[in-house]
Amino acid sequence: MIKRAGGLTAFAYPAGASLKRIPETTEQADTSLKRQLQRLQGSMGGDSAGINNTLLQQSNQNDYVGIHLEKVLQDPGSKYDLFIQNGDVLDVPRQLQTVQVEGQVLYPVTTPYDEGRGIKYYISQAGGFSLKAKKRRLYVVYANGYVRSTSGFLFFRHYPQVEPGSQIFVPVKPEGRKMSAAEVLGLSTGAASLTAVILTIISLVKK
Repeated sequence: MIKRAGGLTAFAYPAGASLKRIPETTEQADTSLKRQLQRLQGSMGGDSAGINNTLLQQSNQNDYVGIHLEKVLQDPGSKYDLFIQNGDVLDVPRQLQTVQVEGQVLYPVTTPYDEGRGIKYYISQAGGFSLKAKKRRLYVVYANGYVRSTSGFLFFRHYPQVEPGSQIFVPVKPEGRKMSAAEVLGLSTGAASLTAVILTIISLVKK
């Protein structure tokens, strides 16, 4: 298809090429949405507001298929060379020069891409993490549609690499369940009873 279109121009950015594929049926679209909702519930807990905001921001990405156009051009017919379906739209952008930082940061921003800089640099450009940020769930959406999440072991985190056109998203930390009035009263009563027992034991020991 690229050859039939006359090839890429000198200003093309093949690493950021994306393939938009419209679901064939409403049922397929619903299934895709359910899978995405389950994934978000697992990572964001019961924070419905955060989930809704995330779904809204990702609504334009739901139908994109991650591709590696550079590898397709280098090795036609390989596993990366997908079959084109009716209605597919292949988008090859101009050279991208910015990175977006969204979600739980102090000042969501689009900042110039600086080669060699990592996640922390771009987070600092957005003012840093907010108090509600769930840092270990941070993920990056690349221009070609692929997504990479943060991995970690014990206290160490490995953040995804940042490329031109990347979108860094920091999800919200789910709120802990608040104690009910009855639970607070029960806890207070228990503490008072324990204090009384301790004082009684101390008085008996002194005798």
